[in-house]
Amino acid sequence: MSKVLKSEYSDDLSLVVDYKIESGEFQKFKDRVLEQIAKTVEVKGFRKGKAPIDKALKAADQKTVAENLMKEILDKFGPEAIEEAKKKAKEDKRVILTYEVDYNPEFTKENEDGSYQIRLITRLFAPIDLSPLEKIKVSEITAKDVTGIPTFKEFKDRETAKILLDHNEYEKVDKKAVFGDQVVLDMSGELDGNKMPMLDAKDFQVVLGAKMFLPVFEENVTGTKEGDKVDFDLPFPSDYHAAELKGKTAKITVKVKEVKSPKYKTVEELVKNSEKMKENYKSIDDLDADIKKVFDDTVTKAIDKAKRKVVITETLKNIKDFVLPSLLLDGEIRRIVKALEKDTEEKGITLVEAFMKSGIPGSADDNVKKYDKKKVEEAVNKYVFNELKLTQILAFIYETVITDKPKPEEIEKYVDAAVKNPEQYKITKDQSREQIHNSLMDRVVRQVGGDWLVNKFFPAKDSDTKDVKSKAKPKKK
Repeated sequence: MSKVLKSEYSDDLSLVVDYKIESGEFQKFKDRVLEQIAKTVEVKGFRKGKAPIDKALKAADQKTVAENLMKEILDKFGPEAIEEAKKKAKEDKRVILTYEVDYNPEFTKENEDGSYQIRLITRLFAPIDLSPLEKIKVSEITAKDVTGIPTFKEFKDRETAKILLDHNEYEKVDKKAVFGDQVVLDMSGELDGNKMPMLDAKDFQVVLGAKMFLPVFEENVTGTKEGDKVDFDLPFPSDYHAAELKGKTAKITVKVKEVKSPKYKTVEELVKNSEKMKENYKSIDDLDADIKKVFDDTVTKAIDKAKRKVVITETLKNIKDFVLPSLLLDGEIRRIVKALEKDTEEKGITLVEAFMKSGIPGSADDNVKKYDKKKVEEAVNKYVFNELKLTQILAFIYETVITDKPKPEEIEKYVDAAVKNPEQYKITKDQSREQIHNSLMDRVVRQVGGDWLVNKFFPAKDSDTKDVKSKAKPKKK
């Protein structure tokens, strides 16, 4: 019979549990697992899976056998150990962060008597009092309260202009390129005196005004005609998607091969005559309806973002500070400060300038220009503390309040997809599956916990609820 040998707190935020599986139960499980592993091993003189177990295991890579056995043991008995740890924590009115559990390999092993011992290290939440949330009152947020949202007319004018540029047909002309024209060109580029193949292109098509390229690029191509050659410097922004070009200035050479003017002058002409547009829109009314839908979605997202910002601000302000994991806190502060110092060396800028370009909330405010090193470090400390505090609150809500969590198999499918295509999920390629799992779980926890807070401060109206339900379960035709 399995049992807990010992459970104790290694510090205020960690609970260590030694969990023992009795020899009879463990040996039966171990024999069954080893038999399955043996069937996968090829042994000379035997068909695959037909060699005696002892010969197959002897021929197998011992490290692989040990790793597979350990995985099966933890998959089978790990959840049991976690449940026992949760019981201990509950007795002491503490909560375990269930998706952050580690095993101490030195004390997770088979004993001489044939039993097996697991040493489980679980992270605990500091006691968090959510009751202050009940007293918070916020005003409803509408499109009028959110800055930066255009009127529908402004949005429609901008979208139709973009559609006209992006989907037009172009005819060759003998004139200088102006706004709305398409320029066909060959391009090459250098960075720090070295040729950059990623900046080379043949028969490159640039529609002036479509804003598909950096503004400086379009400015230097505007006014050119067939046969022109133009050399210019192209500065790339610090947040450019290609790491090699971030914050750098390249020397670009452009050779203009053709200038083409748009065939259709209005979006109405485009929809009526373009075969490609006809595939999606029967009339201009269909296009207008599509633009209206995009506009409504854009407004909804902007309002939701504003609501979440209010929720986060009020939550951090009203929930009392609590003990945060010092290793995480100090480690993240060091990481950010180190990144800022690296920017100062590589880009030849001051620490304050690096901080202002960091994207940290408040870092671009005008008063930041007057900061010194101490002020920057204080701002980083405050930012990291609030981020970690918010993360702990959202995780606490996820563990103690949320009942409709994503199922483990749903999470694993999410992880599988991220492992196959890490860039799509904005994950670096060199991460292990475990790291990817933890990263994605952090996202899930923040999203689900954040949604709960938003719904608490801004409850959905009956009409909204009905609409959501109708979308979730459409009627059968």
